[in-house]
Amino acid sequence: FVNRTGGALEDSAIRRRYNAAREAAGLHQVTLHSLRHAAGSIIAQSTGAVTARDILGHAAISTTNRYLHGKADARAVAAINAAFGVTA
Repeated sequence: FVNRTGGALEDSAIRRRYNAAREAAGLHQVTLHSLRHAAGSIIAQSTGAVTARDILGHAAISTTNRYLHGKADARAVAAINAAFGVTA
């Protein structure tokens, strides 16, 4: 992420912006890392490891392989839904 002048945003600035947007949307607290992992898992399952590696910016495919789960774990899906207040 970059700031208005094109420089890199500090980690704390990214967290502040994310938390402000999350609170404004009324969502439960979820870490950015958890969101990245959830998105990475969805991307890897739907596009394949090589495309997911490129999107996620991993240097090694072995890192991306962590996102490839055989099938969605119902407990993990329920936890993510609960974190965002989704009732399914």
